[in-house]
Amino acid sequence: MVPFDYTLVEGEKIIIDNSSYWGETIFKNCNITINVTSKFLVTRNLSFINSKLIFKKRFTNYCWADCFFDSCSFEGQLSGNDFGNWPSYFVRDDEKRIGDIVNCDFSKCDLASCRILDSSAESNRFPEWPNFTLFDPALHVELLRSIKWPDNFDFLFEGLDDDIGTKISSVSWNFKYLTKYTTSYKVYDMLNELPFAKL
Repeated sequence: MVPFDYTLVEGEKIIIDNSSYWGETIFKNCNITINVTSKFLVTRNLSFINSKLIFKKRFTNYCWADCFFDSCSFEGQLSGNDFGNWPSYFVRDDEKRIGDIVNCDFSKCDLASCRILDSSAESNRFPEWPNFTLFDPALHVELLRSIKWPDNFDFLFEGLDDDIGTKISSVSWNFKYLTKYTTSYKVYDMLNELPFAKL
C-alpha cells in the first residue's frame, strides 16, 4: 500500500544528470542511472523496491538513512555510503524512520568504507575480493584487535566500540584502496579465517 502522501513511480528508466531532490517517492521496478556526484543529490523518505541503481561516478560520503531498499541491485563505486536505521540521523519526532536495506545485491560494486547499521545485513549480497565485508564487527572487536595485522591495517577497527560502532551490522572495504596502509597479501588469508568475514 502506497502512503497517501507518496508518489509511486513504477517501471521507469530514470537518468539523474543534474542537481536533484527526491522526496516522498516509491520507486518500484525502476532502472535508475545516477550521473552526478553525491553533493548534487538530496534524498528524503524514499523507498526502492526491485529496482536497479547504477552510479556512473564515484559516489562518496552519502547517508541513505531515510531510504528503504528491498530486492535492489547496485552498480558502481560507493565510498563512505551508509545504509540502514541510523539513530543519530536528523528525523522529526513525528516521523517514522524508514531506513533499511534487505535482499539487495552489491556484487557489481566497489565498496570502500560502506556501512549498514541496525539492519539485516546478511540478507544482502556483497562483492568478492578484493572487496571484503565484516558482519557485526563490534561483537568481534576484541578478536580483531588481538590479531597481529601487517603494517597499519588495524586502523580499520578503530571506533567499533563507540555508540555508532556497536550498531554496525556490516562494514565493507576494497583492499585496493588500502594499500597505503599495507601491501601485504597475507591480509587475505587472515581475513579468510574469520567466520564473520565475507570475501
